[in-house]
Amino acid sequence: MRRSRILAVDDDDSIRALLSAILGMDHEVLTAANGMEALELLHGAGERVDLILLDIMMPSMDGFEVLTAIRQHPDTADIPVVVLTARSDRHTAEHARDLGAEGWLTKPYNTDTLERMVLLMLEQNVVTAD
Repeated sequence: MRRSRILAVDDDDSIRALLSAILGMDHEVLTAANGMEALELLHGAGERVDLILLDIMMPSMDGFEVLTAIRQHPDTADIPVVVLTARSDRHTAEHARDLGAEGWLTKPYNTDTLERMVLLMLEQNVVTAD
């Protein structure tokens, strides 16, 4: 059985390493240090993933801009996105949901909660990358 592919997008090296360590046992984890790198992987290099974990507060291109670009591109519009952010205000959560995010976790998050969220999103996403 093919392992699910997850793209973790965060400007913090330690968070990308943590996500890779937590999820890498059961899933193939790709990482991007910023929004442009994520979009290049998804659109330029044509990498197909089953789930995107996306930070909101990043330099140059924030997570909202990345999420908008993901939803506007036909090759990535259907990929579930879970926002991982230190921002916990209701306005930010509603804005992310309005742009198409399916999930939300506030940093710092519990690893069990993260793993449950990932499994839930993957189970709901019946179309998987090949």
